[in-house]
Amino acid sequence: MKSMTFRYTTEVVTQLSGDSYEAIYAQFLAIRNGQQVLPESALQTVLPMQGRRFFVGLEQHGLHEVCRLRGDFEQDIVANTPLLNPLARLPSDAMADWHFHAQ
Repeated sequence: MKSMTFRYTTEVVTQLSGDSYEAIYAQFLAIRNGQQVLPESALQTVLPMQGRRFFVGLEQHGLHEVCRLRGDFEQDIVANTPLLNPLARLPSDAMADWHFHAQ
């Protein structure tokens, strides 16, 4: 099965429950600091993407920036990920040289 990772800046609203407000706050801090995973009982809402920075990764091949999100798989994903497009990892001056040698 294939996997994709998306990274972008957004706001998240999280609602936690507990025996006291102090316990809930301690739980939130533990989650924020990576010391505890979000419990299944938590309610979480992820709001729409903020800003223009957007990264995508295929499988375990790292994240690659998509400079402009167009809503098209070929332009957004294929053009920007080396796993699907070997030219995505080359600098622009090397691409012209590659086309010359590839023909």
